[in-house]
Amino acid sequence: MRVATLDAEVARWRSQINDDAQANAVKFPVIEPWPSPLLDALELLDHVASRYTFYIILPPGAADALALFTAHAHAFTAFYQTPRLNLYSPRRGCGKTTTLDVLATMVPRPFRTENMRAPVLFRVVDQQQPTLLLDEVDTYLHHADELRGLLNAGHKRGACAYRCEGAGNAIRAFKAFAPAVLAGIGVLPPTLHDRSILVPLVPAEPGQLSARFDEHHTDLEKTLARKLARWARDNFNALAACDPLLPPSAFNRLADNWRPLFAVAQVVGGDWPQRAADAFAKLTGSHSPYAFNSFNESTHLTPRGPVVSWSGSPDSLGLLADIRLIFTQQGVQRLFSSALVDALRVLPELPWSGSNNGDKHISVARLARRLSAFGIRSQTIRIGLLRAKGYTLANFVQAFARFLLAPQ
Repeated sequence: MRVATLDAEVARWRSQINDDAQANAVKFPVIEPWPSPLLDALELLDHVASRYTFYIILPPGAADALALFTAHAHAFTAFYQTPRLNLYSPRRGCGKTTTLDVLATMVPRPFRTENMRAPVLFRVVDQQQPTLLLDEVDTYLHHADELRGLLNAGHKRGACAYRCEGAGNAIRAFKAFAPAVLAGIGVLPPTLHDRSILVPLVPAEPGQLSARFDEHHTDLEKTLARKLARWARDNFNALAACDPLLPPSAFNRLADNWRPLFAVAQVVGGDWPQRAADAFAKLTGSHSPYAFNSFNESTHLTPRGPVVSWSGSPDSLGLLADIRLIFTQQGVQRLFSSALVDALRVLPELPWSGSNNGDKHISVARLARRLSAFGIRSQTIRIGLLRAKGYTLANFVQAFARFLLAPQ
């Protein structure tokens, strides 16, 4: 053997030994299962859902989806798939990190990382099957091919992710099956988007939050984690055998993503199967990104900035960008339809005033028709003492993230 060959082999094995040592050094908190069987799983899951709404402003159905995902994480090996949970928003300050904080107190083996080297991360997942909690994925995931491969493969039980190691680029397989939560601004890469349950987040208004999350006072959450661990252990076989009834609109990959959550709901019983169905309808209905089938990666400019292209009218994308601008400038969470129309009419150099639109002012009815292309519909809202038809920022957050690039 030549000296150069020997040196290369020594370097390869030394690198692998160091990576293995770093992975083995990662320790997770041990969740000691509750000492006695859970007599009321309904109440347990209610409490889990309430911890999310206590700290975070969530869209309808999201708290129940988060509770079901948390329970599923304790028994994810009972299922063929474990969905990625995508917490996304149009900008910072919408509660993504806080949601990860709360999740970390109740899921098994929570693993939060933003900068761990890929070789070590692959080994941690291979050896310990943690619950991955990845924040700010918009800053690195689109360029991290190996990490995307790991997250894609980890959606299915028994799947492996592959990477080249050593001077000879030998291919090595790593077990990848593990729950994952991905938090960031905007949409995920398409392959991960299709494997994810989507939860849009918007900023809380002053006075809306019940409390601020404090990582030093999580005794209640830790108790719930112990009870979830016991429930999952006692009901593992029932979960593995469960073939839950899914809504007619749940099929293909969308069904794969939601089936574990519906199985948890069915085994828990009570009103949870209906709550799971309601969460599914609210998070994946006509207002959801799942309904937008014409997405592609190209962009073009509007008077208010760049937008992602789609097959509908470019004017509708411009309208969406202008509505985001109005919500940002006014700093509000809800607007009556009439007020939104008035704000659109006074925007400069745009067609909504009527001067460039055949002298036809945009009206409440025309606004509603344009927004229906995105699955956005008005609702009765309250502002102060007044009630009228209007829109909340939460109505738009999915379309903003799906079709508009993040503001610079």
